[in-house]
Amino acid sequence: MNREIKLHDKLNYYNLEMDVHEAEVWITEMIRFVSSTEVGDDEYTARNLFSKHLNVIKEVKSFETTLDNLHTQYEQLTDENLRSEAQGFLINLEDLMNELITFTFEREKMLSNTVKISTLINSISDASQWILEKKNLVCQLFDLTNLDDFYLLQHRLEVVQKEMVSQAGNVAMINQMAKELVNELPDSSLKDQVMKQTQTLGRSWDDLCDLLDQREDQLQMAENIHQYYLTCSETILKIETKVLFIFYNCNPGLESLGF
Repeated sequence: MNREIKLHDKLNYYNLEMDVHEAEVWITEMIRFVSSTEVGDDEYTARNLFSKHLNVIKEVKSFETTLDNLHTQYEQLTDENLRSEAQGFLINLEDLMNELITFTFEREKMLSNTVKISTLINSISDASQWILEKKNLVCQLFDLTNLDDFYLLQHRLEVVQKEMVSQAGNVAMINQMAKELVNELPDSSLKDQVMKQTQTLGRSWDDLCDLLDQREDQLQMAENIHQYYLTCSETILKIETKVLFIFYNCNPGLESLGF
């Protein structure tokens, strides 16, 4: 009976040893995969790599069931010598698993930051392009040749002002994203890059706001001058009409002669 138990124990030990070896091969391969420094060249590839890594995280978590099963196999061993040997390679396996978890966490953080940086840079690029287009448009709001032009330009300016209100929220969101990202990034060079691009966007936004205020003041001045000329013209016409009225009242015979 003892011989049968020993043989059964030996069989369980070899099965455990084989299963541990397979687990080591899987973990080693996963470590090789998650220790990669590849983060992608743009937002699309970064997001794609991050998505794949999330699947890896699920695999790593689900592998805990395999480790639990190995410990269950270990508990079935009764021979102390076999238990001691098995405990040794289980400890090595757990160390390897902890290494995998560490690499997995670090890569998740690295890819997450890369996605955030790429998203931020694209948002800054889009906002900068929008600001540039509005600057070009606002720069045209100056040449006032007649009244029709004035009202057209005034309408365009009002449209830009409404768009500015909407875009201001986007710029504020970008600044908040940059602030949070700077606090999370471990690399000082990446922090400097984020801060530099955000500051450049901020200066462009301020320049557009100043330009818009200037054009608004110029249009208001043009409107005031236009109203002044209208008032002057109306006053002169009234004066001339009054002069003619007085002249003809003082010289009634001249009007009948065509004067």
